Amino acid sequence: MIPGKWLLGRGDRLFAGFAYRPDAEPSSVRVPLGWVDVFPSGEEIIAYLPEVFRFLKTTPDDLIIERRDSEYKLFRQIEELHILHQVRKGFDSVDEFMQVANSVSNRRKSRSGKSLEIHLEHLFQQFGLEAFSTQCKTEGNKRPDFIFPSCTAYHDQGFPEEKLRMLAVKTTCKDRWRQILNEANRIENIHLFTLQEGVSPQQFTEMTTEKVTLVVPEPLHKKYPPEVRDKLLSLNGFIEETRGLGRNI
Repeated sequence: MIPGKWLLGRGDRLFAGFAYRPDAEPSSVRVPLGWVDVFPSGEEIIAYLPEVFRFLKTTPDDLIIERRDSEYKLFRQIEELHILHQVRKGFDSVDEFMQVANSVSNRRKSRSGKSLEIHLEHLFQQFGLEAFSTQCKTEGNKRPDFIFPSCTAYHDQGFPEEKLRMLAVKTTCKDRWRQILNEANRIENIHLFTLQEGVSPQQFTEMTTEKVTLVVPEPLHKKYPPEVRDKLLSLNGFIEETRGLGRNI
């Protein structure tokens, strides 16, 4: 689901994970012929975006929003290419409808959060933050989204803990932020990237008490209560701060 958008009805049962956005029509760009027969992966879609979209933004905070919006429009175009003819043809039974609906729902859920991680990987590399590991296996088989500077450094007991960073990624964090608290025991101060458009002051206090720093694209800061905004970290701020740690190793 995209933060800040209203959705009526029980869409959570059928189309959870990447809810319909009436303000984002499917794109109508040229797509590779192979995508007509095989639904592309999230990595393939994101890698293809510069081929058909012109990105005008210049900062990580603006680009993450611009690129994700473009990806969503392209995803909808590809989804309609694969699914719309089935919907227009109709269904012979409820079971047939549910099979298609569940397939769409599962694809949306599996790619929503993962696509955000892929966008961040690309932006980290573009803006010079190249030392990181994804899905590093830590204590108890936990797998945080990003470990900086590397998984090897995390498991090296001689590597200073103050030089380690963990970044969790959640499209929305309002009810799920506590899941990240024990994903990397060596890292006391946790960073959480989210597109959540605001949390209450009380919930923000709970997060800071647990030593969680919210990383939020700068254009979304205005969605947060005034007393919270100056305590948010922008994506650009996180990149610069973490990149700076590497210079001092």
